Amino acid sequence: MSAINDTLLELQRTIVTLSGNVGALTGKIDAFIKQMEAHDIRTTDLEVRTRRVENRQHWYSGAGAVLGVIIGKFLPGSLPHY
Repeated sequence: MSAINDTLLELQRTIVTLSGNVGALTGKIDAFIKQMEAHDIRTTDLEVRTRRVENRQHWYSGAGAVLGVIIGKFLPGSLPHY
């Protein structure tokens, strides 16, 4: 009977240890998920900022092209020709 009690106690200790390990792992997974959420927010913000910068660059290029056409049309001798 003593051997069975010893085995049961050992099983109980093992279960308690496993329960603690699972709890610690759950905490680490929760922390990892929070970090991923924060990373996702930062990435989204950077994507939005990059898109805005790229849109401005396209507008500036278009405005420069229009300005070049206007200057070339109305002031034909003002720009040097190479």
